[in-house]
Amino acid sequence: MDDNHFLDNDMMNVQDERPTFVTVLTIFTFVISGIMLLSSLYSFISYDEIATQKGIDDVVVMYAEKGMDANIIDAVELFGTESIENHNLFSIISILSCLLSLFGAYMMYNMKKLGFHLYVTSKIIGLIPIAILTSSIIVGAYYGFLGFLTLAFIIMYGVNLKHFKN
Repeated sequence: MDDNHFLDNDMMNVQDERPTFVTVLTIFTFVISGIMLLSSLYSFISYDEIATQKGIDDVVVMYAEKGMDANIIDAVELFGTESIENHNLFSIISILSCLLSLFGAYMMYNMKKLGFHLYVTSKIIGLIPIAILTSSIIVGAYYGFLGFLTLAFIIMYGVNLKHFKN
């Protein structure tokens, strides 16, 4: 009787397979980072300081006419001023962070542990300078929310590090 079975341990290569959860995470990362990269590139290329300042002024006037709190109006003005002053720096940091995130996701998709470290580094690069360069509550809340989502992804990837190769 033939002792070979199609499910022999030698034929099963379970260790080399990518877990489905890692596949899903990396696809989400590809999509989100890709959209962020395209958005950052478009913003960098098509930026118009005069139009941005006019838009901020219009929002401030609209808020003032509606009787919004002065603190909110001040926060909007601060956000606008900081975004205009630092637009190129923010865009370049965002583009670099997205590229590094995409490369890290690609490496994690190929089950390389270095991809996780590149991904984490990309998130630090993307969040820290903006947190240092701004004092706007609006920007802080936005990046606080992004930081929460980023931390969730880092934890989910970290739980799966045992499957990655060096």
